Amino acid sequence: METKPRFSELSYTGYKKITRQPRRSVVVSFNIDDVYKNAELIRRQKGGAAIVLGALSPRTRNAQVAMYQAGEVDYMVATDAIGMGLNMDVSHVSLAATRKYDGRQVRELNAAEMAQIAGRAGRYMKNGTFGVTGPVSSLDPDTVERIEEHKFEPLQKIFWRNRDLDFTSIKMLIGTLERSSESPVLVKGRDGDDHTALRHLLSNDEVMALATTPDTIRLLWEVCQIPDFAQTTQEQHNTLLSEIYTRLLSGPVGAGIEKLSEDWIAGNVTRLDQTSTDIDTLMSRIAHIRTWTYITHKREWVKAADEWQAKTRDIEDMLSDSLHQALTTRFVDKRSSILLRSLKEGEELLAGVKKDGNVIVEGHPVGHLQAFQFIPDESAIGTDRKAIMSAARAALKTEINRRVMSLLKAENSQFSLDDDGQIYYQPLLNNPMKGDVVAKITKGNDLLEPNVTLTESGMIADEDKPKIVEKLSEWLKAHITETLAPLMKLKSESNEEPAAVRGINYQLSESLGVVHRSDVEELISTLDEDGRKALRAKRVKLGPILVFLPELNKPKTVRLRAMLWTLWNDEKLPATVPNDGSVSVVVDSENIDRNYYRAISYPVFGPRAIRIDMLDRVINAIYENAKDGKFQAQHKMAEWLGCSIDDLYAILSSMGHKHIKPKAEENSVEKSEAEEDKTQTSEAEKTSDDKAAAIAEDNAKKTNDSKKAGDVTDQEQAKPELDYFWLKKGQIHKKAKPKSFSNKKPPKGKKGKKPFDKGPRVIKAEAKKNEEDNPFAILGQLKGKK
Repeated sequence: METKPRFSELSYTGYKKITRQPRRSVVVSFNIDDVYKNAELIRRQKGGAAIVLGALSPRTRNAQVAMYQAGEVDYMVATDAIGMGLNMDVSHVSLAATRKYDGRQVRELNAAEMAQIAGRAGRYMKNGTFGVTGPVSSLDPDTVERIEEHKFEPLQKIFWRNRDLDFTSIKMLIGTLERSSESPVLVKGRDGDDHTALRHLLSNDEVMALATTPDTIRLLWEVCQIPDFAQTTQEQHNTLLSEIYTRLLSGPVGAGIEKLSEDWIAGNVTRLDQTSTDIDTLMSRIAHIRTWTYITHKREWVKAADEWQAKTRDIEDMLSDSLHQALTTRFVDKRSSILLRSLKEGEELLAGVKKDGNVIVEGHPVGHLQAFQFIPDESAIGTDRKAIMSAARAALKTEINRRVMSLLKAENSQFSLDDDGQIYYQPLLNNPMKGDVVAKITKGNDLLEPNVTLTESGMIADEDKPKIVEKLSEWLKAHITETLAPLMKLKSESNEEPAAVRGINYQLSESLGVVHRSDVEELISTLDEDGRKALRAKRVKLGPILVFLPELNKPKTVRLRAMLWTLWNDEKLPATVPNDGSVSVVVDSENIDRNYYRAISYPVFGPRAIRIDMLDRVINAIYENAKDGKFQAQHKMAEWLGCSIDDLYAILSSMGHKHIKPKAEENSVEKSEAEEDKTQTSEAEKTSDDKAAAIAEDNAKKTNDSKKAGDVTDQEQAKPELDYFWLKKGQIHKKAKPKSFSNKKPPKGKKGKKPFDKGPRVIKAEAKKNEEDNPFAILGQLKGKK
C-alpha cells in the first residue's frame, strides 16, 4: 500500500454559526432536508450557496461546482459526496452533523471518515481549516488531533465478495455469492443490491420457471445488477427487473434473448422527457432516466442501442440543466451575493426608504420597494452598483419588518381582491386606492376555500410568512363569506332540516349556487311544505329548468364565482366574465365551457349566455301564454334578453321548443302534420306540479309586473307578429336525450311485457275543476281570469 504526505496544514477552528462561516466554506450534512435548510439560511444571510449531493447527476454536480469555483457564490452546502473525487478552492469545511446512516444504522463517523471530508479544505500547498456548526457543538480532542496529524489506525479488515460465480443452478449461484474468504482480512459485508434483488426474485414463480439453464441464470444475474438510482421501494424495483427478464425470454424456448420492445422502452423513457421547476421531481426523473441509460447500454438487450443511448443522454442532460437552474433559483440570490461581497472591505453606505417606497443609497435612487418586493432601478448602474444594491438590501430589513407589523394589524377594509386573483393591501386606512399586490389566491382543497400564496422576493423572514398567510387567509374567508352570503348560508346546514333540503343545499354549494333541476328533481319531488319553506328562507328558487339563488346575480358575486370556478378547474385568471349588468352576451357555444357559464348564473342557450333571472322570466312568460301546446314568441322576450329576434328564436329552440313555420306556410304544413301535431300537443301539455308552483310563486311576487305585461300598447300592436313554437315535450327541466336512429324496438320485461317505467310522474299542465288550491287555479286568480 502506497501513502503520500499532505503538503499543507489542516487545523481545527472550533464552532461557528452557519451565518458566521468564512468565505470559501463548505457546510456538510448527511440529510437532504438539513442541506436545504442550511442552504436557505445561507441564501438569506450570505446571498446563496452551491449544492452538492450524491443524488445529483454528474452534469448538475459539475455545474454547481463550476458556479462555486467561478466565485458566483462563496459558499457550498453538501453531503459527504464532497469528499469523493472533488478538488475545489475550499478554505474551510464545517461539519453540521457527525452522525450518518450507513445502510444499516445511524452511527457516529470515525476519525478517518471525518478526515476524508475535512481534507477538502486547503489541499496541496494551501493550508485549510475545519470546524463544526449547527447542532454540533464540538469534536472530541483526540479526534481533532488525529485529523490534524493525519494519524489513523490501520485497516484491519476489508469487505469482500466472491466474484467466481457458478451459474449451473440458482442454488449454486447463491452458494458462490455467500462463499467466505479464506483470508481473515477479507470479510463478507452486507448483501449488495443485486444480491438482495436476486433473493426477492426467487419468490417469483414466472421468473423461476425461466431460470433453468446456465445461460438464463446468468441473464437473471445480469438483470439483478441493474442499478436502482431512484432508490425506489424494493418491490417497485423488483417489478421492473422481473418484467425486463420475462420480456428478454419471451421468445420460444431455447431461442435465446428476445430484444426489448422499442414501444415499451419508449413508453418508459418518454414519460421522463419533461422538465419541471420542482427539485425533488427533477432529481427523481434524473435517477430513473439514468437507470434506463444503463439498460440501453446492454446492446444484446436493446434494438438500435446507439439511438436509445443518445436519447436517454439527451433527456438526462436536459433534466440536469433544469435541476441546476432550479437549485440556483432556490438557493442563490445572485444579486445579493454580489452586493454583499462588494461590502466586505468597504465602508458602510448610507441608505434609507422614503414614504413612497423609493430606496435611496448615498442620495441616489436605486429602486422601489413595492409592498414586500424590491424592484431595482435601472439608473443604479456603474462600478458602484454592487455596493449600492447591497446597502439597499441591508436598509430594507428594518422597513420590511415595519411593513409586516403594519399588515398584521390592518383592518379588512385595507385588503381587496382583483379579478386576476391577486390580493392588494393599502397601508393607509382611508385611502381609496387598492394599494400594492401582496399575495395571490391559488387552488385549495375546497372550491370555496382557496389558498393564499405570498408574492414576495425573499425579503420577508421565514418566521413572518406563516403569520401573513394566516392574516390574509382570514380576510379572504371573510370576504368570500360576505360576498357569497346566500351560498355560504347553504353550507351551514342544520341536521334538523329534511334530508331533501340538505341534499339540495349541498348540490347548490358544490355548484356555486346553480344546478340543473333534473339533477335534483328526485329530491324536489320529496319536498313537503316545510321543506319548501326552508328553501325559500334560504332564497333558493326552484325554477322550471334551473335551481338557483337569485341573490347571486349581482356583478361582484358573478366575478368572485368566476374566479373560484376558474381556479378550481385549473384555468388561467382572469376569467372571461360578462360586463356588469349584462342580461346576455354572445358566446361561441361550440367552444366554451357551458358548466362555467352556468356556475356564474349565465347559462348558455342558443348563441347567448343569459343571466339566469332573465332566463327564468322568459320561461315563465312562455308558460303563462301557452295554449293548446304552443306559444307565440313575443318582442318583450327579446327586449328582456337584449337580443335580436333571430337570436330569440335560436334560444327558444335550444330550450327544446319546436319552431313552427310562419303563418303563410302554416296551413299547408298543418294539414300534412295534423296527426303528429295532435300527439305533440298532448305531450307538450304535460308538466310537473312544482313547475306550476314555481310560476305561481314568482307571479305572486310580481303581480304588478304581470298586469303591465298583459296590457298591449299601441306600439306593441304596431310591431310585426312573431312566430309560434310547440312546447317542449314532457317536463321542461328534462335534459335532451341523443336521438336514436336504430329500428330496434324497446326491450321488454318478463313474459313479453314492457318494463315498468319508474321515471318521474307527469301530469297535465292544466287546472282541475273545483280544486282552488291547484297551482294553475292560483295562477288564474292572479291574472284575473277566474
